[in-house]
Amino acid sequence: MTPAEAAARALGRPRSVEADEAIRLAAVELFGEHGFEGLSVDEVAARAGVSKATIYRRYPSKVDLVVEAASCLADDTAVHIDTGTLEGDLRGFARAMVRKLKGTVGRIMPVMVFETRRYPELAEGYRRFIDGRRARMRETLRRAVDRGELPADADIDLMGTMIVGPIFHRLLVSQEPLTDAFADKLADAVMRAFAV
Repeated sequence: MTPAEAAARALGRPRSVEADEAIRLAAVELFGEHGFEGLSVDEVAARAGVSKATIYRRYPSKVDLVVEAASCLADDTAVHIDTGTLEGDLRGFARAMVRKLKGTVGRIMPVMVFETRRYPELAEGYRRFIDGRRARMRETLRRAVDRGELPADADIDLMGTMIVGPIFHRLLVSQEPLTDAFADKLADAVMRAFAV
């Protein structure tokens, strides 16, 4: 963006944070209710109380809208936990993930997983989101290696999968309750399997 374009943009009305939140929430709710094909920008605009133009200024396509809305809703609290210990980080991560999946994210995640198989353009955005979260989990586990809590040759990708996998299995397959007690048991099991 040139300085002139930046100045011209600065003269316009600032983006409404309230509108951003309303759009994201409406998009996620409607995606969870109707899937990707059934979601319409008209419905998102009506539910969010904004115009279609307001949505299109923020999101050039329906794919952008869905991926951004879902990723913003799934805040990064879980992947930025740094308690100073591996045990604390694993427990914190697992508990935060369980807490998040008990809400709206847990209701839309099965729909997202299903729809990414049908819509490659949606799958690409979802993959970028997941890859970003994996990278931050790797950072958490590398800190544990640096502190000497994990061996230098620890398979941190496998370790990350062993934390996330059972949680998603409960959400998507067995539909058993997601609880803090389960999160703690999971963190303890992974600690026993990998810690020095």
